Amino acid sequence: MQDSLRETLRQQNHPDACAELQKAISTGKVKLKSDLKKSSALVKKLKVLGDANLSACLKDVGELNLTRYLSECVVSLVEAAGALKPSEVSSHIHLISSLHQRYGVADITDPLVQAYCAAAFAPPAAPPVDAASKQRQIKRRLVTLRILTELFFVGVLADVSVIHNIIHAVVTREDLNAKPSKKQTSSSTQGSSSSKQPPLDIPLLVSFAKYAGADFFGGVSDAAGGSIIAVIPISVQTQFRALFDQAFDMIAAMYISQHQTVRKMEKRNMKEEVNRGELCDEHVADLAAATVLCEKLTGSITTLSEALQRPMPVLPVDNSDDAHLAQLLLWDGGEGRAELHADGPFDDEDTRSFYEDLPDLLELVPAVVLGLTEAEVADLKLKKASSSSLAEAEAAAADVQEDEGVMVDDLPPTSGVPADDADAADSEAPGPKASDADEDPKLPNETKAAASYHHQMDAFFASLEDMISRDRCDKAAVDFCYRNTKATRTRCLLPYYSRLLATLDSVLKDDVGGALVELLVQEFNYFQKKKNQYRLESKVKNIRFVGELTKFKVAPPMVGFRCLRRCFADFQGHNVVIATTFLETCGRFLYCSKYTHVRTAQCLDIMMRLKAAKHLDPLADTLVQNAYYMCKPPEVVTRVKEPKDPVYLFMLHLLYTELAPDSVGKVVRLCRKFDWDDPQTTHWFIKAVLKVTTAQVLHMALVYHEELGVYILDTVLESIHYHLTLNNYKYHQRHLGLVKLLGELYNHQLVTSVVVFDMLYWMLHHSHDMTTLDTPLPDDLLRRIAVVPDMKFDPRVPSDVDNDRNVFRVRLVCSLLETCGSNFDRGITKKKLERFLVFFQRYLLAKAEIPLETEFVVLDTLELLGAKGK
Repeated sequence: MQDSLRETLRQQNHPDACAELQKAISTGKVKLKSDLKKSSALVKKLKVLGDANLSACLKDVGELNLTRYLSECVVSLVEAAGALKPSEVSSHIHLISSLHQRYGVADITDPLVQAYCAAAFAPPAAPPVDAASKQRQIKRRLVTLRILTELFFVGVLADVSVIHNIIHAVVTREDLNAKPSKKQTSSSTQGSSSSKQPPLDIPLLVSFAKYAGADFFGGVSDAAGGSIIAVIPISVQTQFRALFDQAFDMIAAMYISQHQTVRKMEKRNMKEEVNRGELCDEHVADLAAATVLCEKLTGSITTLSEALQRPMPVLPVDNSDDAHLAQLLLWDGGEGRAELHADGPFDDEDTRSFYEDLPDLLELVPAVVLGLTEAEVADLKLKKASSSSLAEAEAAAADVQEDEGVMVDDLPPTSGVPADDADAADSEAPGPKASDADEDPKLPNETKAAASYHHQMDAFFASLEDMISRDRCDKAAVDFCYRNTKATRTRCLLPYYSRLLATLDSVLKDDVGGALVELLVQEFNYFQKKKNQYRLESKVKNIRFVGELTKFKVAPPMVGFRCLRRCFADFQGHNVVIATTFLETCGRFLYCSKYTHVRTAQCLDIMMRLKAAKHLDPLADTLVQNAYYMCKPPEVVTRVKEPKDPVYLFMLHLLYTELAPDSVGKVVRLCRKFDWDDPQTTHWFIKAVLKVTTAQVLHMALVYHEELGVYILDTVLESIHYHLTLNNYKYHQRHLGLVKLLGELYNHQLVTSVVVFDMLYWMLHHSHDMTTLDTPLPDDLLRRIAVVPDMKFDPRVPSDVDNDRNVFRVRLVCSLLETCGSNFDRGITKKKLERFLVFFQRYLLAKAEIPLETEFVVLDTLELLGAKGK
């Protein structure tokens, strides 16, 4: 009710105003009619009292003498309260106020309040059996408390202890008739947790806190309760607040407990779904009910927190999960991916994408082709959306003490091959045959159509042999959907294409993945039973296929663990190869997955103990070691990189990222703003230029800092000389970059052609000096060397850094000529180039063999220089 309406009724219900009206009635100033018919009609109207008939009822109350019908009016009003909503009590407040003003507290108010409390808060003779009865009882309690509170606000109910006793009985869960003392009111009862007590009526407390908390709790600034708050004494407000603080603590404990229960159910269902492939209806219903209850408790505790101005309870961190045992991060199945790291289940992004980013056939293939209705497509999309939020659960933790009798029976292959016929079994893997239903007689046209269709299917399955990339695999999955029949699904089980099966299994109605896993398990058990020592390749293919399906989450991890347990039971011979092959295929994936980490670590420990207990041959010992360290690599101490100066990093950013043909001026302007008076700045700039090996900014930067040209050129020449003497394959790429930088320096007119040609000759002549030979040179040769000094160098002279099969210097020369050789097309530089090419050809002819790719580089260079005929 609005505050203005409450204030009006409060003035009308004042004891002085009521006494004056009652005196006027008793003295005859206000005449009331005693009409049996109208009085009986009014009693009936009160049973359906509402806003529609309020005005008529008020008129009758003002005209009729109801002294003999007050008890019937009380019964009718209590009965009408059962059908009201909490927000529709204003009509009752108006009518009760009118009766209170005319007949007083003793005749109408006290009997009505007692009847309300008895009807709503008295313990029932028998608890409600169905949900509808419980809901009606809760609704009546809410409406009754709302009516009593509003009667107190408008002055009809003078004793606030009635409301206090109701709240106390709800919080302490005691009988309302057993009124507690004031000492008991302020202290919490110890028997509140008894199992015989009724549950806490949280909706009643939350509803009261919403519409009356600002007035009854005190100390809360609320505009809605500003005009009424003075009516309630401070001592009463303290008692109400103490009761609701006690209720808040109890609801907070229930909220935390329910949240933990929901988390446990979610983990249980998640493990069950991954392990068994489906959830039982009972567990799904339990989780849904627990989630709804947790949401209701969240709303209730939030409302009470706002009303009492208390902080929300802090939910405890969930440490019950076994993620702390894994000590590893996982891939995030949502839109954002976790960063690659050394402890991840996949080595790189491409591997992760291959196993996790499967094509969505629902978007690529029409639903009609897949044989799905719109409702089924919507269900599949909803299932994929919900499963993406649970992508962390790659597998379920298996029970160590699981009964071995659950394993699939050791059956022979289902393809009809006799168990004793080893030769026939070697030629064909176990699996279902295509149906023979097509052998019935057909019409000629139907026969031709069927034959054409079978030819298309044969061609399709033949093309699977060329499925060597992810794109071809995804295309084959789309093509298969257009040929989707039972026979083709059966044939599709034969090839070892896990990605194809994982893609199709997400949209096909039949459980293709489950059927394939069952066939592989039967084949594995068949191999274990026969103990054939001549079919190792088939056994390895079988277990590898199981491992790949495990990584695609088609096969439950328990299948692989059962196979490992079977191999560990007789850990020798082929079983060692099978177990290590499985661990090499998906052991790292299982070890890095949260719910299978502990079980995989146990299997690795068992394998290493078996290796120590049994005397395995060196090959088996190596296989075990490789499998163990592939799943659990030894710890490597990460090198801590020395932090780089921000100025140097900014220089690298300018040269790597910002530098472009149209942004040279901008980069130069930024470089000029560095503190060039600091010697460290020059060092950093030279280091950055040599790292990026670019000279685009140097011809403008040297205008302002000429000393940079000398420093850079000296560093480039010294580095090239150093790498020529070293000739380490590790630095070849950097050596090529430095040579290209030298050519760029010439192109930007920062060095002369003399430096370039000296470097070209040095590349050919270094470590090929004939004067260093132990045998003396003839006098004639010495005279010619004196005239032409370059003749003392001969590429045939043996060298440790440039033998007759090393052609890296050829690539250096070609790289330098490709960079700046086109400028040697006139004048003296053209003649120098022609002379150098003679020495270069002699160097090429001195090589024992020139690889084909190097020969192509030389021919391209000569063609670029226009000297193809040389």
